[in-house]
Amino acid sequence: MHKGMNKKIVTKFVYFVFGLTIISFNVSASDIYLTYGVHDLIVSSESSHTFGVDIGIIGEGMTDTGVLLNGSFTMLIDYDEDKLDPDHEPVWFKTNGQAKKEIYQLSPTIGFDWLTRFDGSSNTVSAVEDQVKLFTGIGAVYRTSDINLGLKVLAGYYFLEIDDDVPRIYGYDRSDLQNNTGAYTLAADSEIKLNPNIKVYARIQQWNNSVEWLENQYELLLSYDSNKWIKGSTLSIDTEHIQYNLDPYQKSGFAPIIPWNNHTIVRAYITVPWK
Repeated sequence: MHKGMNKKIVTKFVYFVFGLTIISFNVSASDIYLTYGVHDLIVSSESSHTFGVDIGIIGEGMTDTGVLLNGSFTMLIDYDEDKLDPDHEPVWFKTNGQAKKEIYQLSPTIGFDWLTRFDGSSNTVSAVEDQVKLFTGIGAVYRTSDINLGLKVLAGYYFLEIDDDVPRIYGYDRSDLQNNTGAYTLAADSEIKLNPNIKVYARIQQWNNSVEWLENQYELLLSYDSNKWIKGSTLSIDTEHIQYNLDPYQKSGFAPIIPWNNHTIVRAYITVPWK
């Protein structure tokens, strides 16, 4: 991690407040939710668990032209007791945003959408310094009252920078840490309502460029409608496993840029209305 810890934390906090402000101005108050949770970031090959707490905001709204906008911004604070990253700042961020509109309805249950999506994260203890993914494309959707199934094909921009603390031990310098490329992604997801209160969401996704795969993600989310306890609330357990291809960073005759190529984050959180 670069020096200047306090400055970086202040900068990231400014980004967090800016994210809250953008979402607040672009969707109605009834479509804004706060999240409060706990998490564990796991690097299994290193027997590493990093626990923490997190707070976030989720916004969703529809424009006058029928474009569905949604996004989230989460600040995660780690209780970092292991040596995975020797100079880890205990604050990191995840964010995403999406614009989607139906372009063709084939039948009452099958349709096609266009969508543009942004995903970003920074400063994870698993050595992701910064990541940006900006993609646009089309999706096919099958919808019923209890089941949603989707397939997406998107193209765009992929950026991943590895934190410098561990790589410099193996002889890498700052010019070796970034992978910046055009790419495409294929995704399949599903959401199934198990009963009136419980639903499960699953997603598999891969990013590729013209030469090689870049990243794989697998997600499983279980949600419970907890309105009977807190009005408008939802309890969720989310597990996301991410695998990175480190070959683009590899220098001949050197060890891998970091000793691991994947992490899993498990979050348990409650979502409540903004007001």
